[in-house]
Amino acid sequence: TNCFSALNIDGGDKYVGEFKDNNFHGQGTYIYASGEKYVGEFKDNNFHGQGTYIYGPNSEWAGDKYVGEFKDDKIKGQGTYFFSDGSKQIGEFTNALLNGFGTYYSADGTIVKQGIWKGGEFQYAKKPPSTNTTAIASSTNLTSAELAALIIANFNVGFHQYYEATIVNSSGGTATISQEYWGLRLANQQLISIAVKKYL
Repeated sequence: TNCFSALNIDGGDKYVGEFKDNNFHGQGTYIYASGEKYVGEFKDNNFHGQGTYIYGPNSEWAGDKYVGEFKDDKIKGQGTYFFSDGSKQIGEFTNALLNGFGTYYSADGTIVKQGIWKGGEFQYAKKPPSTNTTAIASSTNLTSAELAALIIANFNVGFHQYYEATIVNSSGGTATISQEYWGLRLANQQLISIAVKKYL
């Protein structure tokens, strides 16, 4: 059975979003009693897919935020980690740490380190494949590395936060539930489509 509902959980946590067979499944928001919050996709009660995790005020990482891919309740895949001081990391993550190609930016946007990372530790410098969108239109074909880089770049800049209000009827009246979710802007969808066609 699929539905959209709100659930208060023992300990003060709360879930607002979609359910499937009594599991958190689809788009939803999970708010911890500590103030931390996850907004995004769920699969079988786990954070899974695209989402945003915001650390709470009492956390060791208060003020930090991660936007990107999750797998089986863990930060894993392409994403952006925003630090409270304004700096950020963009790249491939495993267990919330850069693992693979990634770039670390200072608060003013200057590249501090760019290259290969392992377990959050910088290994060596490496330039990324070209992500120039003009090259997409002018080139006759793309390598698999260029295609992957273009898709990743458009996902990183194209994801946009949306808000949706849902009116829930109950025996006591009505309530408005505001749900946050992320979607890919149309322009970035089109660029990805063009890149795939060029590759094929």
